[in-house]
Parts: sequence; C-alpha cells; structure tokens
Amino acid sequence: MREKTMGYELVGKPRVVSITKKIAEQWRDMPTVESDRNLSLKRVDAYKKMAVQGLFRPITWARAVCMETRETYRVNGKHTSVAMSDMESVPEGIVAVVEEYHCDTMRDVVALYNTYDSRIQMRSTNDINKSFAAVDPELHDVPLRVISRCITAMSLKRWRMSYDKVSAQERAEMIFEPDGKAFIRWCYETLGDTKSSRRMCRAPVMWAMYDTWLRSHKDATEFWLAVRDETGVNNKLPDRKLSRWLHENSTDAMGRTRGTYEMYAKCIIAWNSWRSGTATDLKYFAKAGDGGEMRLPSAK
Repeated sequence: MREKTMGYELVGKPRVVSITKKIAEQWRDMPTVESDRNLSLKRVDAYKKMAVQGLFRPITWARAVCMETRETYRVNGKHTSVAMSDMESVPEGIVAVVEEYHCDTMRDVVALYNTYDSRIQMRSTNDINKSFAAVDPELHDVPLRVISRCITAMSLKRWRMSYDKVSAQERAEMIFEPDGKAFIRWCYETLGDTKSSRRMCRAPVMWAMYDTWLRSHKDATEFWLAVRDETGVNNKLPDRKLSRWLHENSTDAMGRTRGTYEMYAKCIIAWNSWRSGTATDLKYFAKAGDGGEMRLPSAK
C-alpha cells in the first residue's frame, strides 16, 4: 500500500530499527543529493554525547529509491548516522524510525530531501535547544527559556532576521561557539529569574547584551544590572532611560522585524552613551543600507 505524497510515495509503513554500528555505517555511506548540506562536526560530537548520556528519543531516517537513476539515496539521517558510526559501539536502546520512499526522478528525490529541513518535520526548537544544552553539565541549572533566548540572540548577531531560515540544529550549535556557553552562563547570572528581569529576557535585548558583553564583560555586567534594577542615581541617565523604555514598549506593537531592530538599536544607543558618559534621548531612525539590511548602531 503506497501513500501518494506530492512527487514521492511512502512505501508501506515506517518501521522501527535498533541502530547498530554496522547499520549506521550503511546509512552514512549511502548516496545523497548534490545539495546535501555540509557536515557539522560540532553537531556530530553533540549527538555522540547525547547517545552516551541516554538523551536520544527515536530519530527519523529516510531513504528513497529513484527510478530515473536506479539508486537509493539517503534523504535524512546524515549527522546521526555519522555520529553512531563513529562510536566504538552504539548504546543499547537507540532506535530509528525508518521511512522508505519511491521517486520517479531526481527532482522528486530533492523535493523529498528538502521536506526534512522544514520546521514541520522537526521537533520543536526548544526540544532541540534542550538536547544540545544537556550535553554540557555546566548548563544544567540554566532555565531553557534563557538558553533558547541566548541562542536566538547569538543567531541574530550572525544572521540578522534571516536566522529563522537556518535550521534549529545549526542555531543550537551556537552553544558550542568559543563564547557560547560563557555568554549563556553570564546572561543567567546577570538576569537571574526575577520579575524585574523578565522584560530583559527578549531576543533583541539579549542580542544587545551579547554585543556589549563581547566588548567588555565588566562594563556589560555593571550596565545591564543598572538597567535591570534601575539603580542609576537619576532618571536622566542612559541606563534608567532604557529601563523605562523597555517597561513601556514591546516588539509586538512595532512589527517583528522593525521592532526587533529598533529595540536592539535603542539598547546599543543607551550602552554607547553610558560608556561615554553622555546624555541620550534614545532616538533611532531606521535606514536601509546598500544591501537592503537596516543600518544599526555598533556597540563601542
């Protein structure tokens, strides 16, 4: 019985297979499409640690027989099969849900391959962030809410608003960047989990926190604690103005892209003024650069 799905057909029902090193090697070495994404060694290493720690839920592997080329192609399972094949032995209890497809042409194979990069086919972003963070014991006490927002903040710095076109797994790998874990711990220790810090646990604010922290760990701690607790000696100081603005504004009212950029920009304007000891009215006029991206102030 075949279920017709666009340009490809699911053959029979998915079956559960216990993964062994031999099976993983077979999937690792299977031909794939030309547009197959590059292998991330960071992700492979994370998956190996997850396997050892018993953090894997059933994973999905898929392959397709193409009638045009008479070949069988792997369309999902690259990183996990590489990870499992690279282990001396695969821990017991790790299983894959194997899906088999029939495709008439390579175009159909590519179309099928692309579905596995969509959000619909993946676990939730929070689940993926949680799995990646769990391999590092130094992050075990950090709430998932903080970890996820930090990942988004670092992703915004790298990809701007195109970050949501990047796979959740690739974004989660930001944890393993040289400064990734240290930034997450600093954010958690600086923000805490109090009511006054909730307004700061927003992606554009934490993006600004990341940029300022990269400039100066010491000054960033002092500035953001002042913003959080409103400890500036008078309400005309940049930290007090920013704190009040964050109390009164949200990205929802301004639209997602404009709101994200404006909130980030006002945070950086306040930071730059605070570091230089000058006054600011937090004014920001959005202008597009030559490439069409919005021009944003740089942390000093």
